[in-house]
This record gives sequence, structure tokens and C-alpha cells, in this order.
Amino acid sequence: MRYFLLCLFLSVAQVTFGQKSVVDSLYTRLENNPEEDSLRVRILLQLCWHESTSYPEKHKEMAEEAIKISKQINYQSGAAAGIRSIGIYYLNQGEYDKATKQVYEALQLFEKIPDLKGVGNCYQTLGSIHRQRADLEKSKEYYGKAIEVYQKINNEKDMAGTLNSLGVLHISFSKFDEALSYINQSLEIRKKINDRYGISQSYTNMSIIYTNQKKYKEALACFEKNLPLVEEMNDKQLIAVNLDGMGHLYTLTGEYEKAEVSLLRALELAKEMGFKRTIEVAYSKLTQLEEARGRYKEAMVYSNLAYQYLDSAYSEESAAQIAEAETRYETEKKNQTIAVLERDNRIQQLRTNILVAACILITGLSIGVYFFQRYRESNKRRILNLRIDNLIAQHKELSEKYKGALTPSIDGNVASYDQVLLKKSLDIIEANMSNSLFGVDQMADAMGMSRASLHRKLKAVTGFPPSEFIRNIRLRKAAALLSSQADSVTQIGIAVGFEDQSYFSKSFKKEFGVPPSEYMQSTKLVESLTAVNS
Repeated sequence: MRYFLLCLFLSVAQVTFGQKSVVDSLYTRLENNPEEDSLRVRILLQLCWHESTSYPEKHKEMAEEAIKISKQINYQSGAAAGIRSIGIYYLNQGEYDKATKQVYEALQLFEKIPDLKGVGNCYQTLGSIHRQRADLEKSKEYYGKAIEVYQKINNEKDMAGTLNSLGVLHISFSKFDEALSYINQSLEIRKKINDRYGISQSYTNMSIIYTNQKKYKEALACFEKNLPLVEEMNDKQLIAVNLDGMGHLYTLTGEYEKAEVSLLRALELAKEMGFKRTIEVAYSKLTQLEEARGRYKEAMVYSNLAYQYLDSAYSEESAAQIAEAETRYETEKKNQTIAVLERDNRIQQLRTNILVAACILITGLSIGVYFFQRYRESNKRRILNLRIDNLIAQHKELSEKYKGALTPSIDGNVASYDQVLLKKSLDIIEANMSNSLFGVDQMADAMGMSRASLHRKLKAVTGFPPSEFIRNIRLRKAAALLSSQADSVTQIGIAVGFEDQSYFSKSFKKEFGVPPSEYMQSTKLVESLTAVNS
């Protein structure tokens, strides 16, 4: 389920904000306008917005150029917008203090000009920063300020966008009724101003809320309203995303034929466009459909195809990033290379030898550090597993001894603070084992402490951050169930909180060295051999 929701968010964001043709057009305009004027600043800022998540370093470079030109020509709004864009860069990098500092600086400039739209945009960004910090009240406060500003200047489009952000904020805190209220308000405004992409986004977010509430019919109704809209826009990527969502929901409601029709149509559109990530999502959903039908041979075929497209997409992305880095490196070093070639051959040879020696040394050190880190990580995992096993054994012994009469005071007498913390953590994770949405925020709430406090204390006790600790416990439970052959691999994955079987298989293999299916087969083989010998 988590994978499904994530794909919807990312796909809609990609379509709405990252259309390649728009970006290409902006780069062409930038190349045709070398003059350092306000037009070039505006183009740079638009490119920053489009490249903020795909190419963060390029985003930062263009924002810095926009600030430099703006200061030279005394274009205050451009300078302020550039500073806010730097804040967005730090937000995407997770450096929230730096992001806050930059956005406040931009806010002061916008207020001084005055530029109310810029002020509202800064409040909106501050709301997003606090959303990432999981501070619900602060985020609501700044989103509220942004809405007040947009109302003053009658900026309905940005106001609708901020209401949508408030909805997404409440989704992340599982406050689905409040989220639905904000999304509905956003939808009404977007309908009024005929913001078709915005309307589509609102319907998608509403379907996410209903899916989380297991109101599958309502979620399907949202997609069924959205589909004619995106078909009218002839946006094939959005159509494919919509069909993927409908297919997944039809699978959940047992309407397998409708699910197959929707997913195959989504796959056809994705192949037509050549979007490999979208193709991979469609194959993953078809895998889940065939597993639900009990047609495991077909599910395996689709699963293999999904893996192929996933690996292909990541390879192309990595190659593009490497090519960009190499181009930038060659450009920066061009003049230096020319100067070196003009020097005496003996000096050149000496420098080459030093460089080769340095590379060998750095490579050797890197390999050493890598294996040392792996050794430390392996030791930390073994120690954590031993502590968990020991705590579980102690818990079982006490349970047998006192036959259910174990009280918190007795537990406190026999356990250290670290053991109490670890036991409570294990109990909470065990209670939420099948909940795929259970994560660090929910665990912190259940533990009665802040996210930061949980991270600090649990890492001090186990050596691992909470997210990795939760995943480790889920995988250990999965291994136990696989060993006892309690159910199928798919059902065991769901039972321990992995809705996405591809992610479950990869995580399990990383932890235990083999995929879950192979692990189960090896257990069966051992049992067979034991039975024969006995």
C-alpha cells in the first residue's frame, strides 16, 4: 500500500511539474538570452523550480546566478526569489536550519519591497519545512499565513495549492478527515478557476485518503471522475497513473477482470510513451493482481518484467548523472589541463606518477574503509540480534515463572533502562507488525517521546536509527515465519508489513543473503533431510 501511494505522489508530481518539453523550452530561451537582465533572472528561477528535485546542484547554481544578476541590476524581487530558491534547495537536502535561514532572509526582502505574492510564497515554503520536521502545528501556522496573504491579493491558484499542501500535511499525520476537508476546499477553488491539473491532483489525493481509510469504493469514484478529465487533457502519463490506481483498487475489491483491463491499458500507454518507471509500476500491479488470483506462474512473469524495467530505469538515471558530472569536471579543468600540457615533459611525467600513486593510495584506503565499515555494521547487527534474542528469552522465562502475573514493577527490577526501552520498542513493533504504514512517527507517539528523542535513545542502545531497527525486526519475524513455512512468501511479506513484494524481496536478500523464496526452500530441504536421517 505504501508503495502504491508513493508512486501516485511521485507520478503526479512528475507530470505536473517536470514535463520535459517545458524544461527544454526554458533552456532554449536561456541560451538565446545571454544578457544579464531581469528576463534571464526569471528564466533561471523557473528552471530552478523545475529542476529542484531532479538536479539539485544545478538548481542551486542557477539560483546563485539569479541572485548575482539581480543584485547587479538592483532587481530586488529577483534577488529575494533566488534566496528563497536556495532555501528550497536546502529543504530538499534535509538541511532544515539552513533552509529556514534562507527563507526568512527572502521573506524580509519581500516585505521590504513590498511583494505580497513573494511573502505568501515564503510562508508556504516555511510551512513545508515544518511539515518535513513533523511539526504539525507550526506547519499549519505558516500555511495559514500564506492563505491569508493569497486572499488579500486574490491569488486563488496559490491559495488552492496551499490548501492542498495542508491536506497532504494531515495525510502524513493520518488525520484523514481533516485532510479530506482541506483537499475538498482546494478542489472547489480549482474547479472555479478551471485549473485542470490542480483538479486532477486533488482527486488523486482524495483517492489516497479513501484508500488509507479502506474506503475503496469512494477511492474508485475519485479515479472515475479524474479519468475523463485527464483524457480530455490528453496527458497520457496522467491517464496511465490514473489507470494504475484504478487497477490496484479493483484488485483490492476482488474485481479482477476490471483490474486487468485497467492495468493492461496503463501498461500500453506507458510503453507508448517510453516511461520506464511507469511501465515498472504497471507490471508490479499486474504481479499483485495475479497473486490475488492465485495465478503464481503469471505473477512471476510480471514480477521479473518489473525488475527488468526497475533496473533499467535506475541504470539510465545513474548514467545521466555520471555524464553530467564528467562534463562539468572536464569544463572546469580545461584551462588547467592545457597549462599542464605546455610544461616540460619531465615535470609532466613526475606529476603523472604522483597522481597514479595517490590514486592507488586513495583506492586502497577506500577499499579498507569500505570493508571496515561493513565489518562494523555486521558486528553491530550481530550484537543487536543477540540483545533482542536475550531479551525475548528473558521475557519468556519470566512469563513462564509468573504465569501472566508479571507486573511493571517486577520488570523494572530485573531489567536495566536500556532493556526496558528495547523491550517496549519490540512490543510496539510486534503489535504493529502487519501495519505497512507503521513507521518512526507512529513509534515515537506510541513510546511517548519526540521523534528526535526516540532516534537518539534507540540509536544509543542498539546502534541503529529507528527506521532501520523497525525494518530489522520485521525481517527477523519474516525469517521465522518462512522457517516454519507458516504461509506463502507473499502473505508472510504482508504479515510483517511489506505491501510491496519487490521491496520485501530486496530487503530480505540484503539482510540474509538470499531471497525469501530461496530461504523457505532451503528450510524445506533441511527438514526433508532430517526426516530421512531420522
